[in-house]
Amino acid sequence: RVPTTASAVMHNHYWYLFRIGTGVIKIRSANYGRTNGYTCSAGVPAEQRTNVWCNQPEAYSILSQRCDGSQYCELNVGPEQFPDPCANTFKYLNTSYSCLHADTSVTCEHEVGELNCAGVIKVFRATYGRRDGTTCTSGRPPRQLVNVNCFHSLSTFAVVISSCNGKNSCSLTTSHPSFSDPCYGTYKYLEVTYGCYPCHIVLIE
Repeated sequence: RVPTTASAVMHNHYWYLFRIGTGVIKIRSANYGRTNGYTCSAGVPAEQRTNVWCNQPEAYSILSQRCDGSQYCELNVGPEQFPDPCANTFKYLNTSYSCLHADTSVTCEHEVGELNCAGVIKVFRATYGRRDGTTCTSGRPPRQLVNVNCFHSLSTFAVVISSCNGKNSCSLTTSHPSFSDPCYGTYKYLEVTYGCYPCHIVLIE
């Protein structure tokens, strides 16, 4: 069984998940709000800790989209990330997560990549765009590398899992029509984080 780690972080504090070895994050549960009177209570007035039925139902979805399949995750715990489920209550993010073994494949724009497994493929994360200035840079002018906040995640992820999940190999081309251009003029790449599993556990979440 994959071990699970729990974490609680106060409102308006930075929260980090660090990778373990070469693994990636898998969020198991998450709530932003308050479910007891003692967590993150130091220095907090009693009247801001009395509502213990404060839940943000979108917290799991928000956190999964942000962190799943990544080697690390960083965000500020506050209203910028999570809609406020209960005014005048001092809230915290309570989450549990696992670290799963994974590999990463990078395919530069206009090229074809391939994933291969002895078992079957389970895709954790897929993005198309550019998130740094060092990947897929050979022969490219600086102006094509400067935008590092350029990527599509959800539509790319759907295409890649449809092409690869449950198979022992798959080919990926960045010319796929579903990979719409998230930033014209930037040289992009497809980055896929995946694991290889025996057939009988490929669908484990």
